[in-house]
Amino acid sequence: MYMAKSTERTSFTKDVQGRYLCNDLTEVNAWKNSGGRPFDVLVIGGGTFGAAIAEHIWFRQKKTGGGLRTLVIEAGLFTIPEHVQNTGIQGLTDPFTPFNLNENASQPEPPRNEVWGIPWKSSIPFKGLAYTIGGRSVYWGGWSPQLLDEEVTTWPAQTVADLKTRYFGESTRQIGVDETNDFIFGEL
Repeated sequence: MYMAKSTERTSFTKDVQGRYLCNDLTEVNAWKNSGGRPFDVLVIGGGTFGAAIAEHIWFRQKKTGGGLRTLVIEAGLFTIPEHVQNTGIQGLTDPFTPFNLNENASQPEPPRNEVWGIPWKSSIPFKGLAYTIGGRSVYWGGWSPQLLDEEVTTWPAQTVADLKTRYFGESTRQIGVDETNDFIFGEL
């Protein structure tokens, strides 16, 4: 039987949350090889949408009495547990200057500002994606304004109607931004 890895330490921390919230593929495969039940659903990406989809699947199957095993696969590490105000002070902002994937560097390239990397080859410079649990959303606190009418004039009318009557409301509840957060202050 495969033994789980121990909790890792740095000079200043013991990564208890990362150890018990995350597993690597060695641990997943060991579970499977020791007779563990296979996963029913694989969600690729643990950013805003991947996490919301995984939670949605979990709540739906719980209501129906199902027991779906869901695995979220994320390319990045667990860095911070939730949005933290003023992460820029710690150097965790997105890179100031857009950049390109350096194909001559060993891959994957070391991240910029701890987590930011380029996911594809392109001639167009890009600031990157946050390779971390929660993705870019841990850096913007769930702030995503609802689309304006002027921004959806070319969209199908039924899609716009569905967004306004159902999906915008559902998404704000799912990511927890349907209530005013008066405790936020200062620069974000």
